[in-house]
Amino acid sequence: MPLSEYFQPLNPATISLFFLIFFSFDLWGTFIKSLFSKRQLDSSRIINWLIGLGFFSLLWFLLRFFLPPSQLRIALTILVLDLITLPHYLRAGELKKLAVAWWPLKFPLLVIAPFLPAVFIKASLPPYYSDEMAYHFISPAQLAHLTTWRFDGNFYQSLPQVFDLFFVLTFALTKTYSVVRLTHFAILTTAMMFAFTSLKRLFGRPPAYLFVFAFFSLPQAVVQAATIGFVDVATYSFMLIGLLLLIEFVISPSQSLLSFSAIFWGLALGTKYTSLSAAAAIFPAAAFMIFPKIKPRNLVLPFLMVIAFGGYWYLKNLIAYGNPLYPMFGGQTAINFTGNWTTPIDLAHLRPIMEGLFPANNFLQILVLTTPIFFYLNRSTKVRTVSLFLISTVVIELVILKYFSGFYTRYHQHLQLWLLLLLSLQLANQYRHRWQQLISNSVFIVLAAFLVSSYLYSLKLTYQPGFLTRQEINYATGKLDIYGWVKAELPRVSDIIRWCENPPGGQVSIFFVDPDMIWYEKEGFMRSFLTNCYLEKDIPLEGVPVGDLLTQAALQKLKFITPSINQCLPDSQIGSKRAIKDDLDDRTMYLRHLSNKLLCHSQEIIPHLYYFNYEVLNP
Repeated sequence: MPLSEYFQPLNPATISLFFLIFFSFDLWGTFIKSLFSKRQLDSSRIINWLIGLGFFSLLWFLLRFFLPPSQLRIALTILVLDLITLPHYLRAGELKKLAVAWWPLKFPLLVIAPFLPAVFIKASLPPYYSDEMAYHFISPAQLAHLTTWRFDGNFYQSLPQVFDLFFVLTFALTKTYSVVRLTHFAILTTAMMFAFTSLKRLFGRPPAYLFVFAFFSLPQAVVQAATIGFVDVATYSFMLIGLLLLIEFVISPSQSLLSFSAIFWGLALGTKYTSLSAAAAIFPAAAFMIFPKIKPRNLVLPFLMVIAFGGYWYLKNLIAYGNPLYPMFGGQTAINFTGNWTTPIDLAHLRPIMEGLFPANNFLQILVLTTPIFFYLNRSTKVRTVSLFLISTVVIELVILKYFSGFYTRYHQHLQLWLLLLLSLQLANQYRHRWQQLISNSVFIVLAAFLVSSYLYSLKLTYQPGFLTRQEINYATGKLDIYGWVKAELPRVSDIIRWCENPPGGQVSIFFVDPDMIWYEKEGFMRSFLTNCYLEKDIPLEGVPVGDLLTQAALQKLKFITPSINQCLPDSQIGSKRAIKDDLDDRTMYLRHLSNKLLCHSQEIIPHLYYFNYEVLNP
């Protein structure tokens, strides 16, 4: 298929596909919930579709041991599951229940609505953002070569992939990432809607209003974060829902609440390892409150839910490598993987941590730090209990992070949510003295003014030309096609991408040898747009001394194609291009010499694309 068949922006067809997928997930999630709870909880109705999404990933995790994903197989899977679950859905009047559940959410919808035009543009884009192009989003060529599972110890294949697997399945089904991006934002929206519903029901309107508005007021590029191929937003969205269900259980114990909470903690744990620190912090605090309220045998089902909706990735690692946390703990990467770029947890770094969690709002930062004062003066048992639970959770996690990884905003943004929850709950406080209530009200009125200003600033940043470029707007509105996008984004290799649509022989393998293509230059992301050129993982002749390169190539009868943005240079001119540590290590310098040697003895097919043939070595 030509590149023009892929990466369609949001349009009537792709938006319709999104709603069809959403409806299917809602069918399955509602059916699964009915198996555990005879009384459907209207307050949690809007999260049913996320349960369906988790089940979809579980099903294809199992199926992929036997069948590689394909458009037809995925479509048939959806159709069969729809036919199984639709009768129950219709009998129970679930469409009406869903509409009723969404109607009270007018306030959060109004808060989110001004961001939607920007969401439309960002969600319409082809792969464009760093690591989403490197490993989260597969290319058309990779899609054509999907196989059954092969667990070979590869770093990224060993990480939890509930949401990454959803990326693959949806791209295989729709041939675009616009549906994936819109789904990602819908996950965040659902989590915030559920938070609003839950807080409003348990603690009243003011905490619900404050939490949602405070989150969207922070200038943290939430539109981009919730539409790119990183999985952090989905992870903390799942954690937020799981935490709120757990809080409701603490207030009003119910087996179904605990099981539903476990489902979302399973989704979070199965999406990214960074949820481990949050889960490890919540477990002791929750156990102290849960065990007196429930019999030990009733914990079996929640445990199974954690496994079924995400924990199976850890079981897979345990079986494959003997280590459920491979490769982050006990593997070659180990703990120092994140320690290299995270912020240490100590008083000296409190300011940058708070700025990372609550950017551009000093008043909010100060108020969050002084929240324990409100907690101390409060006499509402319910608010005190939940506040103590949240404080304990945050403190325990900070201790864990201090000794295991340090703080990184994108990885630990759930702490922002925990602290905003803690602050919002103080609006439900009951004070001993009237003057205390007056001071509290005055403080929160001032906070509201700061949040309104911050919200308007966040909107202003969202619609600045530097955030929504003319090129992005043109692509989203159909004024620029995928070829124009590639030409603008990757001008030096755009001809290679076009060449790869119809290479000699139909399909060819290509190899990256040039470290600039592998790691350092944007042109390496051409891999995201390859159709009939398949990028192989291995580097030809790596490990062979450069002086013996041609001899070994002849012995191995090597013929291959390699892209490079560099040209043949004298050996004396080969060196580091940038003053960074990674560009100075032995392997990088070796690959620079290796790549240069190959280029000097290759034929240039088109600019920046070279053919190495041991039979015809250029002098």
